[in-house]
Amino acid sequence: MGNKENSALPEAQGLLEELKKCLDGKDGFVWLEAFKKFMRKEIPTWTLPTFWKAWKTLSNGFFKSADHAKTSLEANGMEIYGRAETMLRKLRFGKFKPYGVDIVMIDITDLGYAGFAGNHDEEVSYKNIVKTAKKNGLQECTPYDAFEIRLKYPEQPVQERFDEHYVVVARKINSGVFTIMNNHGHLAIGVSYPRPDTMFNKHSKFFFRLTSKN
Repeated sequence: MGNKENSALPEAQGLLEELKKCLDGKDGFVWLEAFKKFMRKEIPTWTLPTFWKAWKTLSNGFFKSADHAKTSLEANGMEIYGRAETMLRKLRFGKFKPYGVDIVMIDITDLGYAGFAGNHDEEVSYKNIVKTAKKNGLQECTPYDAFEIRLKYPEQPVQERFDEHYVVVARKINSGVFTIMNNHGHLAIGVSYPRPDTMFNKHSKFFFRLTSKN
């Protein structure tokens, strides 16, 4: 037990109650990460975008079949790696009415994380990245979005770091999600298998849906 004469706990009761409300609110995960930084005597990051800016606009329902998606990418010099094609063949095409879908491409710093922890890159779990994004108005993509994202991102830089990933956050197929790749100049779509506790740093990018324009 601490020294009651020197305890600041009675003075902090109101603050603790306010902290509980913040942790339970719409920005709860942002407060949680900031509080963790505070406890590590680091500077918390509080800034979140007041609005999201669309990175690309997709046409939901653009591809009519798996073959249409594959031939469209190949016609533009893009590859579909083996496991990605296996997942592609599991999708059911042709049931969506085309409409505009805004996509954002973000990293963990866009979600309020500092991106660094002392002398190291900060790492955030896949589960918390998705939860924080949803808390701040973003939605998961659909697996179909990955192929149009690939098609519309020919300017993707070469991935020069082992921890640099471009993940299309969507419903998993056989535990996998699609990834957008530039492997030494070869533009491709591949597969990643992130677990809820898989850690990512600021060098990875994540694709989410912003809005639907019906």
